[in-house]
Amino acid sequence: MAKKHILGLLRPFITLLGLIISVLPILGYFFEQWAAKRAKERHTPLGKRVNIGGHHLHMVVQGEQHSGATVILESGAGGYSLEWRDVQADIAQFARVVAYDRAGRGWSDAGSIPRLPQRIASELHVLLKHAGIQPPYILVGQSLGGFYVRQFAAMYPQEVAGLVLVDASHPEMHTYPEAGMDDIKIGLAKDAVKTRFGWKRLRGIKPYGFYETLPASLQRAWVDLEPGNTDATISEILSVLKGISLPKNLGNLPLVVLTRTPSKSALSPIWQKLQADLATLSTNSTHIVAEKAGHNIHHDDPKLVIEAVRQIIQGMKQKSNGIAH
Repeated sequence: MAKKHILGLLRPFITLLGLIISVLPILGYFFEQWAAKRAKERHTPLGKRVNIGGHHLHMVVQGEQHSGATVILESGAGGYSLEWRDVQADIAQFARVVAYDRAGRGWSDAGSIPRLPQRIASELHVLLKHAGIQPPYILVGQSLGGFYVRQFAAMYPQEVAGLVLVDASHPEMHTYPEAGMDDIKIGLAKDAVKTRFGWKRLRGIKPYGFYETLPASLQRAWVDLEPGNTDATISEILSVLKGISLPKNLGNLPLVVLTRTPSKSALSPIWQKLQADLATLSTNSTHIVAEKAGHNIHHDDPKLVIEAVRQIIQGMKQKSNGIAH
């Protein structure tokens, strides 16, 4: 009898608890939508937003006083224009250089899905045309961004003067168990849930590595904008995990492949092998293995990226002057 009485007293509280648990995800979802929108309004874009037909992409252009080829910086998974801040400033000393946010990242609007390499390359092409930035282009792709610059070169070969692959992803990497693709899928699923319902933002995100070196205002911008990149990141990664096909012959297009320092991890020998394979894409390639840099070479040893770009530009000048390359 006493037990029934206690259950009767607890029933309203149990009902209320169940209601709260069912409502919290809904509230979290709408909170995240509001917070992501507010973040883009709160933090002034570093560059300009350009209408590419249906949505806007954000781009930062520096070194506009220079003529000749324009350098395009393509981020890896989860990255956007902010991560190229220091490298872009240095390249701008000798060339016009563009960093931009792919659709769904940073200050750019969300774009159509799935986020396939062909769609991303096409959107970049439209962005450059609408912004009045004419070819030739030197494309720099870090990590996943390597897929997109290779796709761009395949779709618009007459407009590309050279490629720099910065520890770029390889189309066959997902076939190796050591790459941990199953763990990546699980991680993406968890991240999607945490972000979609606002848990990631509410728990708080702290700048790390390169982002700790940014001015306080930009650290705050990164913290506020980062959760909003998740949907685009997941779509991009899932698209390539399904397998993609990229042209394997770039002819004699100038190509520089920058690779992380070898480590003792199980993945390292495979990664180095795949990086060496990337260097065979062109008969005019240079392969450089960093002495002390991880996957984010543009943060750990930015001079390697800057000098790789300079090398391609100098080669172009020599060729135009009739000097054998």
